[in-house]
Amino acid sequence: FEHGYYAQVGYMVLPRKLEIVGRSAFLLSEDGPNLGEQYTLGVNYFIHGQKVKLTGDVTYTPEAALTSAGAASVINTSEFVGRLQLQVAF
Repeated sequence: FEHGYYAQVGYMVLPRKLEIVGRSAFLLSEDGPNLGEQYTLGVNYFIHGQKVKLTGDVTYTPEAALTSAGAASVINTSEFVGRLQLQVAF
């Protein structure tokens, strides 16, 4: 029975064009002190409003509480993960 929480904040540096975002996420486990933490800092650049957006961010995981094949995380390791994403809406 795990449960998780996250919070995200953003600030438009250039109105309707450039946003700085920060996110914090936690995953808690019922059977012990297992705590998964993630801290993310990123930017969104709105090329054509919400229809075309470029996102770049870096996530820091101080100590992985679990192994994740999808995220390439290994238990009890710390890591930095970078991401660049282009989002296009039709």
